[in-house]
Amino acid sequence: MRRTERTMTRSTAWVWAAACAAALAFSNVREAQAVADTPWDQGAVSAIANELDGAVTAVEDALRKEPRTVEGQATNYYRLMQHARRVRQEVRQLQTMLASGAGHDETVGVYENLVAELERTRVTASKVFVTGSVSERVAAARSVLMRLAPYYDAEPPPERIPL
Repeated sequence: MRRTERTMTRSTAWVWAAACAAALAFSNVREAQAVADTPWDQGAVSAIANELDGAVTAVEDALRKEPRTVEGQATNYYRLMQHARRVRQEVRQLQTMLASGAGHDETVGVYENLVAELERTRVTASKVFVTGSVSERVAAARSVLMRLAPYYDAEPPPERIPL
């Protein structure tokens, strides 16, 4: 009798888990559909790209002001600077392409590179002893970048991207 009760409890748990998963999947599909329905707006995307340029410049400025007194972190510090430069280059390329009239299809590759490179910047910044201002500015740049997501993705970039 006891074994039957345990089986019923497991069965009930599986039913509840399946129902919760279905409800969650349905809500995610509805959210993704709402985001996917965002029409391309060249002016809005260009304005966000310009704002992103300012945010990325703030990251680089904060990095240049960082004290470099911690031994053993020089390689990661310069790697971090290189990631920040690449992010700036991608943003400038996106701005140039948008200004010349390029649309979604032409700029989606640049956007994807930008998402990946900004994530690499965030990961490298977490390995280097930097003041809070650098981390805050990287987070601010990422939040501006996430505003581009509805124009390019069905959902915003994940919090962490596998490198």
